[in-house]
Amino acid sequence: LEVDLNPEAAFQIGKTIRDEGIYPGTENLYDHIDNEAKKLFLSYIKKRGLPETGLIKFKPGILSMTLAAAELHYLGLKEEYGIDLYFTQKARIAKKPIVELESVAQQMQLLLNIPDESKFLKYTLLSMDSLSGQFNEMMTAWKQGDSARLHKIFYDQPLRKYPDARKVMVELVDKRNMKMLEKIKSFLASDKIYFVVVGSGHLTGE
Repeated sequence: LEVDLNPEAAFQIGKTIRDEGIYPGTENLYDHIDNEAKKLFLSYIKKRGLPETGLIKFKPGILSMTLAAAELHYLGLKEEYGIDLYFTQKARIAKKPIVELESVAQQMQLLLNIPDESKFLKYTLLSMDSLSGQFNEMMTAWKQGDSARLHKIFYDQPLRKYPDARKVMVELVDKRNMKMLEKIKSFLASDKIYFVVVGSGHLTGE
């Protein structure tokens, strides 16, 4: 699995957000993003009826994660129906060991240390705009295993709208893919049998 989202991991996520993901005092999101990102953010929360006051205390990486989760829930995609949780439960019932390709700490630090916070937030918001407009197409492509179509929805279309986000994608996807690939190669070199589960966004493109 990318990560093992057990109760301990959930606790660690919450603790990291409280300790590192929230601005102190009167400092808020608008002190760290440009006007374009602010306009996109305000437009999105108005469309979804989300509260501005609480959300602007989150740092961009944590905010992006929060908004993405809210958007998926809005579109009807619930965590309990995810294939990662499905196979996690299967593994626990069968008492099989679970190996992480990444750790929760690694993922959280990535979100907290994105090199350009405005670009990251803008890319997230533009990606969700593309996703919400093509939800049925995305689901059809996923069911059919059409990686080319998924890549177009997940990456090509948002990057055409905002090409500057390509550097962010290198950090979020490309570099992570290479690190996970090295771990998968080590699985192949062993005499054990592994079943690898990752998000479909890691399986598209070159």
